[in-house]
Amino acid sequence: MVQITPDEVPAFPQYVIHYDEETQAARLDGVPIEPAAGVSIIEAAKLAAARKAETHGLDAVRVTIRTDAGEEWKMIVTVQGETIDTTPPPESQHANKTRRRAITVLIGATVTVLAMGGATALVMYLSTDTDQDQNTAPQWEIPGVNEQVPVGLPDGFTGPSDWSVDINDETAVTALDDGRILTANSDGILSARDPETAEPTWAGSGAPGDLSEIHESTWAGAPVLASYSRGNLNLWPVEEVSPGDAVAPEQVPVDNTADLLWEGDAPLVSLGDFIVLVPDDEGTLTEVTIPAGSEPVSAVDGEAVSIGADAIYRTGLDGESTTTEFTPPQSVDGPPETFWTIGTEALVLAWSGDQPVIAVLDQDTGETIIKDQIERLPNESAEITYNTDSQRAVIGTLAIRYDDDPSLNEIPALEDPVLTGNTLYGNTTDGPALVDLGQPDDGAQPYATFTDADTAPLIVAEDAAYVVAPRLDQTILYRAAAETSDEESMDETDTEETTQDEQDDS
Repeated sequence: MVQITPDEVPAFPQYVIHYDEETQAARLDGVPIEPAAGVSIIEAAKLAAARKAETHGLDAVRVTIRTDAGEEWKMIVTVQGETIDTTPPPESQHANKTRRRAITVLIGATVTVLAMGGATALVMYLSTDTDQDQNTAPQWEIPGVNEQVPVGLPDGFTGPSDWSVDINDETAVTALDDGRILTANSDGILSARDPETAEPTWAGSGAPGDLSEIHESTWAGAPVLASYSRGNLNLWPVEEVSPGDAVAPEQVPVDNTADLLWEGDAPLVSLGDFIVLVPDDEGTLTEVTIPAGSEPVSAVDGEAVSIGADAIYRTGLDGESTTTEFTPPQSVDGPPETFWTIGTEALVLAWSGDQPVIAVLDQDTGETIIKDQIERLPNESAEITYNTDSQRAVIGTLAIRYDDDPSLNEIPALEDPVLTGNTLYGNTTDGPALVDLGQPDDGAQPYATFTDADTAPLIVAEDAAYVVAPRLDQTILYRAAAETSDEESMDETDTEETTQDEQDDS
């Protein structure tokens, strides 16, 4: 029998076993597991995962075990019923302390089976006394603190740097939804960095040439970073990795003439002729036929979303479609000539003609948020930039507000736009500038720079701006903190003094 190692097992599909220790019941990917007579629920769960892997043509599969208490363990199950514990190591503890490591255990596994609490457990803790935690990583030292930021910053941000790191000058950087900063080095290693310390909390290999091509998505129910290149859908599982390790992308072959649509909660593959591919719960791309005459939009909740002349369609993996009708503007005829997607919240529809028209629809209900005639439509190839927190979006020179007080406004064009709150940052032919979307008539407002080569921030958050500048043969990413008001500074000082007083009293 050939021994399988974790590196040989693909990241997807990933099965999920939900285990209820109190009732001794389990479900595999939502399907209840029924043990045969004389077979324990533990053995039945293991065999169910092994059989399902075999039907998928796999030698082994990754399995996540979850409990009602919110606990989670990871393992690999082979078609022979062997198991390998792949639960990430615990956080390091102080020396000479007893640590408890989560170990996944199944009956018949190559891992030792123990009993706990008088009953055989699917998942148990192995307590070990250790003089030194072998998994302890060297303490992280924040790099490039208090470095001069050699780029002009917009009002509200200031140097010196909170931190700075060398990055690949060709890939740029991007921000993840949880605030982490995604960078890449010259070796093609992706790093998701803590925004306050720059410490990598995740790493992946095989970075694309441009990090803007990476999208946050899901696959087989698990969060991933995803990109498309050379006929392959590249999927990096966003899971804990040991220091020094990097996750290799799992590649799913896709027709190299296909279009990838990323605005849903999973990638949607459009093949043309009203045929799309939607990933199912196990990470298998499934062919779906959308209603004739509709255009594919996204994949949401395992369904293909598409839009027609007066309806939004949602087509399931079984081919059944539901319809949400909407009312097009009276002055238009036929389906929208182009559209843009604001995540899964809204659709921006455009019709040309003697007087171009824009309509913004709620994607769930089909209700019109705002519709109006405008002077000129954005270029069909223009990319949309949006912020779901502030409910603002920008397409070329069109600014959209889609909250309870919606509006459409024309603004100056900015290259490499970054939208935070109500402010758009970007570059003009005269240098970096910003646009206050609350006062669009003020136009692009330049700010002070050091050189003509200065550029606008690549990422702007509430507490910091991230700018890039060359330094000899390196390209450096700097974090510049947001300025604090005098009132905020006094509050911080009062908090520090109170804390010190409490320590003195104790």
